[in-house]
Amino acid sequence: MTTDQQPDPSRLSGVEPPATPPPPSLPAGGRGTPLPGSVPAWPAGAPAPGPWAGYGAPLPWPPPPVPLRQRNGTGVAALVLGVLGASVCWTYFLSPLGLALGALAVAFGLIGSGRAKRGAASNRPVALGGLWTGAGAALVGAVLTTLLLVDVLRVTEVDSAAGSDYLAEPGDEVVFADGLVVTLARPRPGGTAHEVLLTVTVDNRTDGFVTLDDELRALDDGEMLPRDYVARVPGAAGEVAPGEVAEVEYRVSLDPGMTALAVDYRPADAYAWGYWFVFLPAERESERPPAEPDDEGPPGTSLDV
Repeated sequence: MTTDQQPDPSRLSGVEPPATPPPPSLPAGGRGTPLPGSVPAWPAGAPAPGPWAGYGAPLPWPPPPVPLRQRNGTGVAALVLGVLGASVCWTYFLSPLGLALGALAVAFGLIGSGRAKRGAASNRPVALGGLWTGAGAALVGAVLTTLLLVDVLRVTEVDSAAGSDYLAEPGDEVVFADGLVVTLARPRPGGTAHEVLLTVTVDNRTDGFVTLDDELRALDDGEMLPRDYVARVPGAAGEVAPGEVAEVEYRVSLDPGMTALAVDYRPADAYAWGYWFVFLPAERESERPPAEPDDEGPPGTSLDV
């Protein structure tokens, strides 16, 4: 300390301050001595400093791209669905299932192929295989499903003139297009004056079983009777084998004064309606007038021995 400098009162006398370290020198080829407190320039070709300095080899810069996780499940699902759809689409009654599986395979195949194009999947051939297999299954399934629906929803029409072109009468055979024959017997008196019994005979002349999911409607002068007026008598056969005959009986309630009845009948939902016209019995049980008393005897007695 020179004589012109004043001593620092916070320091002890006789203690010199620590010497200031010299600034770092640059390697050969540097452009000068850096100013005190400045950050020295990093040598060309040397790895860039970072928080990892001193903890092993430096990380590469720029960092390498991280590979995307491959999402191959959609393509595999497309192939599985396509194979399943192709295996059942040829079956007549399972063709709707083949159509559904094929459509799903096409959808999954498109998604899987798109992912492969973006690099998110590596099984594009598998996805395309499921797509085309599903497309074939869907096409075959659609054709057979259409035929199945037409077959199921098809109504078997009345082939005979009786019951179709004109109203059939009791005893007339109403023949359907598949060979089924239906006849209606004359109405019989029921348990009361306002009730008759109608017997329908179903003769199965077809090649297959016929399920009698039948229905009968009764009309008076063109107006249909209420549904609760017509009741099927329990005990009739529910299914008729080829060559067999079944009888179905209905109990029909009547309004007073009715003398005739129009009847519509079909053996099942898959059959068209057949039409009949019947006259009601002239005398029904409770409508019979009481017996006239004999003049030769008191009322209530009989002269027959």
